[in-house]
Amino acid sequence: MGTFYPNTKTQNSIISGPLEDLRKTARSLGLAEPSFNYYNQTTFIQSVDRCIDYVYFDMHRDQHIPKAIIIAMAMIESDNGSSRFALEGNNLFGVRTWDLNEPQMKPYLKLDAKWGVKKYKTKCASVRDMIDILNHKDVHKKFRFERNAQMRKVNPDVFKIVDELDKWAQNPYYRQQIKDVIKDNLTQYMPVAKK
Repeated sequence: MGTFYPNTKTQNSIISGPLEDLRKTARSLGLAEPSFNYYNQTTFIQSVDRCIDYVYFDMHRDQHIPKAIIIAMAMIESDNGSSRFALEGNNLFGVRTWDLNEPQMKPYLKLDAKWGVKKYKTKCASVRDMIDILNHKDVHKKFRFERNAQMRKVNPDVFKIVDELDKWAQNPYYRQQIKDVIKDNLTQYMPVAKK
């Protein structure tokens, strides 16, 4: 079989062995979650970018979501980190929970709601959770399929991936808002064409 049908298990061990060694070394040198220090849109974008790098360091490449999408979602959902949920609950994406045992905040106008907006220990923890939700919840299966298809292309189309975010928010204009934010502020975070 050889090079035409490489053994997947062997391929993964060749890649993952040195990568795991690198991760162990980084942790032993004190690799730590970056803090969110921001005072305007530019510094907020930079903080989210650093957090994504930190989260991706420990995550398989197949689960990466283009940075432009994550940053745009954080900008919209948290009003560049200035929303009440971002400031008091470290929630940058409006992630909800129906688990009463989970730390949460109630919206001001719905104090009797059976759900709450999740509270996180850090803003970076909310980024990790959002990525995890998109990578594992059944409702986002189409998103993952399109992400995987686009990321295999020479020129991935991030906007086609965004089109599959229809299950994230109830706002019918949400996907267009993400595209507009990316076009206006985040073109440098778009995936680079493969050679």
